[in-house]
Amino acid sequence: ASDKLIRVPILATNDLHGGMIPNHYHDKNNIRFSNGGGINLYSYVKVLREQWGDQLLWLDGGDQFIGTMECMLSDCTIMRDYYNKAGLQGIGLGNHDFDYGVEYLRDYIKQQDYPVIVANVKNTKTGKYLYEEWNNTFAYKIYEFNSTTLVKVGVIGLATQTTPSMTSTDVSDFVFEDYLTVTKKWASFLRNEKGVDAVILLTHFGPMCNEDVAAKMKIGMWDPSIYQMGCQENEEIMTFLQQIKDEGIQIDGVVAAHVHDVAHHWISDIPVVESSGPDYFNILYLVFKQNGDGTVTLQN
Repeated sequence: ASDKLIRVPILATNDLHGGMIPNHYHDKNNIRFSNGGGINLYSYVKVLREQWGDQLLWLDGGDQFIGTMECMLSDCTIMRDYYNKAGLQGIGLGNHDFDYGVEYLRDYIKQQDYPVIVANVKNTKTGKYLYEEWNNTFAYKIYEFNSTTLVKVGVIGLATQTTPSMTSTDVSDFVFEDYLTVTKKWASFLRNEKGVDAVILLTHFGPMCNEDVAAKMKIGMWDPSIYQMGCQENEEIMTFLQQIKDEGIQIDGVVAAHVHDVAHHWISDIPVVESSGPDYFNILYLVFKQNGDGTVTLQN
């Protein structure tokens, strides 16, 4: 309620895999209902935009492609059409986004109204990163929110290093670089050169968490005192974020993807959100305090 606080909710989706048609179920009273799909997701997007307006940021962790008949029949252009019309603001690069081939992906991205954010994929033949060669592809994006004081949120994208073994096409011309080195470089640049107020990672890798535990999670606002149980401790994101903490790199949140598990978690004191795919979403909620000198400070 304080007028000295500025709120930026980040709507986080991931791994839709062409899932535009809702799933249909019956409850214990045999009442039919639908879950997931493009129309249900957009209904939430619409409600959130009505509430938050331009303060809402919608990011997706990647893997637009492969998984449903509607995707296969359209070479997954149905996903681009949907995201273009629904107003997605940024997406990561998933391993399955390469499945139709490198050239197809490059041309597909050109026609997106939303940017691909990926900082760690390099073309070994040219020695250049994708963000240097491909249209509509960036190492980072800065999103500005102008309430009573300007707030700048920087987003860095990271593709999973397991991509070469987890896509159906040949990506041997590309190297998927070390997460820590890339993050250290761009987080420093965003804070010191661009003056952002928060740095978010958009990662196509995430925590693996027990489905039964996740199903019992209460919907509501979580803080570091609420710890999600049942998440594996040996996953690469766990190691990576511990390295981030050990190096003293300030990261303010992670929109994760890839493993299709619901996560609403704190890893090495960093909030991480992930969903199970097209039937769920998460919100990473940033709150900034306005200072007397015209700057803002992110609240824990």
